[in-house]
Amino acid sequence: MIDRWWTRDDMTSPGAVAQAASAAGILVAQEILEDRPTVVVTAHGGPWGIYPGEGGWWAEQMLWLALEVRGWPPSPARWAPIPDTDGWLGVADLEPEQIVRNLVTAASLPMFARVDGPTRPTERVDDWSAHAWVAERERGES
Repeated sequence: MIDRWWTRDDMTSPGAVAQAASAAGILVAQEILEDRPTVVVTAHGGPWGIYPGEGGWWAEQMLWLALEVRGWPPSPARWAPIPDTDGWLGVADLEPEQIVRNLVTAASLPMFARVDGPTRPTERVDDWSAHAWVAERERGES
């Protein structure tokens, strides 16, 4: 069971992050992805999802998947995270404007919460690679 810490009054809510993203002019959408609220924004040349996770706020590059009609029932159009692009933005009660700023201004993001160590670049993954990674991930989950 996932700890839904973002619903507590003393923590930053996804709605507050969405308001900060809107004020910054980068809000694209608000979605529920993989059982967690996700604020989709534009940064570093493409869409990113900001979401609550273990240890605070995280971001990962996203890909818009158009309606897939090859199978039945058809897969609806949706946002999909791009594997291995996630990074930590900050603790659970960080101000929403700082959460957004941490993504927008970062050249790389920590791979682990609150730990000095490896980082991932925020440079946009090219569309061909992104589609291949998402397809591979989804094949592994079926």
